[in-house]
Amino acid sequence: MFFQGFRLNSKILKSLNSGYKFKLLSGAALATSFNFYYQNSYNAKIQNSIEPFIEHSVTVDKGVKDIETQLKFQDGTLWDLLAYSVRAVTFLKFRIYALSIYSTAESIGEIDAFFTTNSIQKVDLEESVIVDLLEKKKDIEFLARITPLRNTTFEHLREGMIRSAMSSKEAKLEPEAMVNAVKSFREEGMCRNGSVLVNDDLFLLKNKDNTVTIYHYDNKLQKYNFIGKSSI
Repeated sequence: MFFQGFRLNSKILKSLNSGYKFKLLSGAALATSFNFYYQNSYNAKIQNSIEPFIEHSVTVDKGVKDIETQLKFQDGTLWDLLAYSVRAVTFLKFRIYALSIYSTAESIGEIDAFFTTNSIQKVDLEESVIVDLLEKKKDIEFLARITPLRNTTFEHLREGMIRSAMSSKEAKLEPEAMVNAVKSFREEGMCRNGSVLVNDDLFLLKNKDNTVTIYHYDNKLQKYNFIGKSSI
């Protein structure tokens, strides 16, 4: 599996550089290892856009609704779109879900301050850098939005996230911490069973207190449902 070319918001990220090694996150990595990075095993490809997101929404995939470039979520906080892509299974040649990454203006400022060299024309997916970011900037906030391209279930998404996270470098370096994170994720975080339909959304919010809160948006009922909250 891999993520097809990411489009980045160059207006928001304009001060970041070729050393900008921000892995933005796969849904798997956020939810289970709780680090915002792409797993190297995805062979993620990133294609940078030199244009800012000036539109109000973007088309991530024709199979799902357009995604807002600015999202007002729950408590009224505004979240700006940083990047988006689609997760695909290469050998079966089908797409699984659209992934959109958001952050707040305050957190984007902290990220900008963390990466300060050259210009963002190339992105190096180095896991250790994003781990370093999270250790030094624990209060940054991110919002991952997963929008299925085909009907699926909470169980399928959850176990896929866990498998991907368990294959990460961080999991091998700190196996006990990973086991505890997975246990918390299963029992307290994404603990619901049932269907997640096309055009529904699964939101994974990395909070300032280093917890992850999970919500499901039922597109048919146009209703947010709290799923769970787990520690990182």
